[in-house]
Amino acid sequence: MSARSRWVAVGIALLGACALAIAVQGAGWWSVEQGFSIGPSGTRVCVEGECSKKGLEWIGGTELWRRAGIATTAAGLITALLLVALAGALAARRTGRLAAGATLSAAATAAAAAILFVATFPGTESITGRAAGLGAGGLVHALGLLIAAAVSVWVLRRRPAVS
Repeated sequence: MSARSRWVAVGIALLGACALAIAVQGAGWWSVEQGFSIGPSGTRVCVEGECSKKGLEWIGGTELWRRAGIATTAAGLITALLLVALAGALAARRTGRLAAGATLSAAATAAAAAILFVATFPGTESITGRAAGLGAGGLVHALGLLIAAAVSVWVLRRRPAVS
């Protein structure tokens, strides 16, 4: 593998790791109004310049939905960690096949958890009187998972160098 393609893969893997970490920790997957967002790791409510982070319990979703949020957060962070490990393996001129396989498996798990989290979303009409609109978090999460899958498949399909 050429040095240029290796460093491009390292950069793309790190970009995917950043996207996944932001998607599960900071970005809202749904927003109701200015300052109110819902994500897999909790909700963020900003009122008159004061922001607070709360859990998912007060929205009133099912236990399955809350557990799917926890699973989405955990699987997203594990996938991000594995993408960093894959980038490190490639930067060290290793094949990275083990890290790529683990990343692909974690990305599939993160996708399944995220699908369950979105499918069981209870809505916000009963709490706020308004329907929640989509936020950027879910799209950033999907982008991170696509990057994870693409880099992993690219590493796994490469032929090992003959020494």
